[in-house]
This record gives sequence, structure tokens and C-alpha cells, in this order.
Amino acid sequence: MPKRSKRMQVLQEADTVFVVTHSQGTPVSAMLLERLLELGIIDTSRQRVAMLAMAGISHGPFPYLKDNLVIQYMESEAVRQLFELMGPSSYQSQQYVAALSTILHKGVRLIRAGPWVDEVMPLYLATLQGISHPNVYRAVYIDVPHYADDFLTNPIAFALRFCNMDIYDQHLPSNIS
Repeated sequence: MPKRSKRMQVLQEADTVFVVTHSQGTPVSAMLLERLLELGIIDTSRQRVAMLAMAGISHGPFPYLKDNLVIQYMESEAVRQLFELMGPSSYQSQQYVAALSTILHKGVRLIRAGPWVDEVMPLYLATLQGISHPNVYRAVYIDVPHYADDFLTNPIAFALRFCNMDIYDQHLPSNIS
């Protein structure tokens, strides 16, 4: 691993910067990317910059889980912060929304891949259905054992294609999740 100064130089000289994140790392990665852009270490005017968020937490987990007795009993600081993301006035939510706004405004491409089967994160939240921006691309990940060319997989893929073309999707991902 190169020393810190060398790592910053590598980032500054890169043609393409691709940030890959998962779940709870998504808000952290967005804030980190925002900071790198603000410091000028990454510059979208001379670099292609993208962030792939797989099953990324955006608005918190399924709301009904907050009342689950097992969740309440086992709740840790990290879990409490996940539920705080659901509240638009929470500190974490405001920081994350500000970071997303900055990175999208500066030209970062954001790819949101939501899992077809997830016990915590609904598809519509993982694919960031609450934000409309031309730099946001949405996809669904369907694991082979769960794939069936059936009634549900086709409308979801179709609705996400509509979102990617900025065509109103009638909230289909939200309703199916």
C-alpha cells in the first residue's frame, strides 16, 4: 500500500475514479467522495468519476423493523443510526443528502444496484427512488436461485429502465417492494 501522499497523487492523476460501496458504506462513501471533490483531490472536469452502491442504505431499512422486539433488544449504535436515516431532519440524513447533492451536481455518476431479495433494504430505497437526476442509474441484482422470468421481475426491470430514462414509473418499484 503506497504512503498517504502517494495515494493522493495516484487519485489526482487517475483518468477514472470508481468508488464501490455496499449497504451502510454508501452514505460514508458519498461523504468521502464529497470531501475529495471539495479538496480538489478528485476533479470531475478532468476525471471520470462514478460510485456504485450495491444495496445502499439511503432512507433507512424497512420501517416496520424499528418496532421489531429482536431489533429493539439487539439494537446497537449502528442500527440506531440506520433508523435515523429515515428521518429527514436527522443529522445523518441531512449530511447524506448534502453529500449526494454535491457529488451529483459536480458530475459524479451514481449507479444504484438494489437486490431482488433483501430482508432489510427494500428495492425502492436501494435504488434511490426518491431522487431524480440524470446522473443516477438504477439496476436490480437478481441472484440466480431467485431469478424467474415471471410477472414480477419483468415489471421491475421495466420500471427501472423508465427511471433511467427519466420517465415517470407510477411508483412501481415502491409498490412492489
